[in-house]
Amino acid sequence: MRPGDILSGAPFRVAAAACLAFIVIYGLAGWMLSNALLGGLEHEIEAQVESEGILLETVYEERGRTGLVEALGDMERLFARTDRVAGLFDAQGTNLAGPMNAAPDFTGIERREISHGGGSTGYVLRVTRLETLTLAVGRESAPLERARRSLVLGLVIFGLILSTVILTLGAWASRASFLRLRAMERALGRIADGEAGVRLPLRGRADQFDRVSVQMNANLDRLSRLMVAMKSTASAIAHDLKTPLSHAHIAMQSAVSACEAGEDPLPRIEEALAEIDALNALFETMLRISRIQGTTDRKNFDPVDLAELAEKTASILAPMADELGQTVALDLAPVPAIEADKSMLQQMAINILRNAVEHAGKGAAITLRIATTPDATIFEVSDTGPGIAPEDRARVLEAFIRLDSARGSAGSGLGLALVKAVADLHGATLTLGDAGPGLIVRVEFPNLKNS
Repeated sequence: MRPGDILSGAPFRVAAAACLAFIVIYGLAGWMLSNALLGGLEHEIEAQVESEGILLETVYEERGRTGLVEALGDMERLFARTDRVAGLFDAQGTNLAGPMNAAPDFTGIERREISHGGGSTGYVLRVTRLETLTLAVGRESAPLERARRSLVLGLVIFGLILSTVILTLGAWASRASFLRLRAMERALGRIADGEAGVRLPLRGRADQFDRVSVQMNANLDRLSRLMVAMKSTASAIAHDLKTPLSHAHIAMQSAVSACEAGEDPLPRIEEALAEIDALNALFETMLRISRIQGTTDRKNFDPVDLAELAEKTASILAPMADELGQTVALDLAPVPAIEADKSMLQQMAINILRNAVEHAGKGAAITLRIATTPDATIFEVSDTGPGIAPEDRARVLEAFIRLDSARGSAGSGLGLALVKAVADLHGATLTLGDAGPGLIVRVEFPNLKNS
């Protein structure tokens, strides 16, 4: 892993931005804090100097010049250190007491460099006039500077430590994110190379990476199922196309042979055309399912009377049912019209009823029922045939799926797939159930869709 991979990561960039913002805010807060603290300390020193000055002024008022000189001498002996200073000067600037070498040239309180002994030191100095005398009292200002340096140094060190911690955490988070992304990238690369069973890794932390991985894995599962279904569909199409193509090829060869033998080739040509028509019907059904599944357009929806549609469907398939000795009964309750594409619903109804007629067997009883509930309007076809095993009911709704029991009958396995596509477009629910014996195919249109 290169340093650039970490430094370019979003977590590190966020940490760097947060660190910069912290430095700005921390610097401003530190400046305000130091000014407040040092201002308070300086004010305290000034108060002490003021207090000492007032005390000496009281001595002068009570004992005069001689008492003040004695008091200053006592102070000099008592506080034999450089953190305090005091001086008394006459009108000519001559030092009368104290270690100060020269009389200050101001009155009030100021910070000044004062010469005393063999050097000079910074002091907070209070200077007052006592008639012809000048009294100066001060305290060393060095503690202020030491406090300032200590405070600034402490703030800088703390700021550096905290900034380092923020950047370190950012680098760690960026590295962790990079490793997670690299693991996801490798998994996707393996999937792209054909390992369809590979899924993105999960850490079980319920973080953003896990949520993305869960969603992507769900999409990959769906894609895998679609790929399997596509392969199955392609295989089924190839299988279902092979037979009519072979029949058409054989019929055309027979027609050629008939021509060579001087016989009439027309029956063989008609047989080939019938097989080609079957292929065309198969492709038309596939295209129709594809168009229905790929559209959400409802501009052709109009009010449709399901009872009227059911009667028409029964009349269309009645001759086919009569040939098999079947009975088709109608149980039509009055229901409100639903908003739908009438031609699609008609095709759906025909497919459901034809499926019952073709697979229920000779002599079966078939019932076409229209009903309503508080939640839905129902179109239902039931029969007394062999039915479909529960484990196969979901499979028969897929394209080109034909059960072993139906292999001997005509059909492409697209009838119920088209029914499901139409039901999905109309927001209806398609279910297959047990009629005991037989099969029930029920389509429930939610009343929300009703007009």
